[in-house]
Amino acid sequence: MDEDEEGPVPPGTTLLLVDDDALILRALETLIARAGYRVLAARDSQAALAAARSHSIDGVVIDLRLPGTTGYAVAAAVHQIHPSARVLYMSGSGELPPDENGHRCLAKPFSAAELIRELETLLS
Repeated sequence: MDEDEEGPVPPGTTLLLVDDDALILRALETLIARAGYRVLAARDSQAALAAARSHSIDGVVIDLRLPGTTGYAVAAAVHQIHPSARVLYMSGSGELPPDENGHRCLAKPFSAAELIRELETLLS
């Protein structure tokens, strides 16, 4: 979808995607971008925070397990920069945080349709 086309995603909606697995990161980045979102992809906490400092962020899609830290910690740091950013946590380990403060949780593996539905709910 071109950015000029109208669709379910408001123009300019930017998501920060964080996952340390390069293959998962690339696949999710492509999927989310095809759904009409602007995607900033990061493989670690430093890259994620650098992106958050230099771009406007509407939402964060983040794996709970990251090298040297957790998705919780990175999302909290991003939230300090962008207080209105919503968070979608992903976990393949079965540990999912409670759905509080408008944040959402998605257990891996998930389908493309499940991910897009969660993003639409998160950002509505």
